[in-house]
Amino acid sequence: MIRFTLNAARTGPSYLLSTSSQTVWTWRSRPQPAATVPPSWYCASVLAGGQYKTLRRCAVQPMMTLDYQVQGLALNGTAPPGPQLIGLHAGHIQLAAAARVTRAAAQVSCNDGRTWQWAAVSSRGGGDFRIAFSASGGCQVTLRVSAADAAGGSIAETITRAYKIAS
Repeated sequence: MIRFTLNAARTGPSYLLSTSSQTVWTWRSRPQPAATVPPSWYCASVLAGGQYKTLRRCAVQPMMTLDYQVQGLALNGTAPPGPQLIGLHAGHIQLAAAARVTRAAAQVSCNDGRTWQWAAVSSRGGGDFRIAFSASGGCQVTLRVSAADAAGGSIAETITRAYKIAS
């Protein structure tokens, strides 16, 4: 079992939304000694005999992905107040052995994650879900979303100030 955590943050007056995120992937890895990635991919570059050699003998790991589509989201990162609908697709990275997505869950916060409320999540099939909740004007929506697959893989992601509800 592998667990990989990535924390990212950005600060400054230009960064009012999506100020930080944390994504945690968990998946089962198994030996695949004969695995090779396609020519446009590589596993590592090593220095051998004074020249770099690209290695392609490795396996693509079944890491999960999340793709969000906020209904009514404007180019400036705001959405209208009231009922919020977010389309969510949970899947796997390219070329990965994709196990069936078995569940998704979501929480939202309007105070940078100090308190949370559960959002309703409904399955649309094939890794597609709909997240629904209500938010009032001025809320800077922080999202916490997780999903899991039938092979024991999972992803959990928190995006601080993912978008803002217009006043």
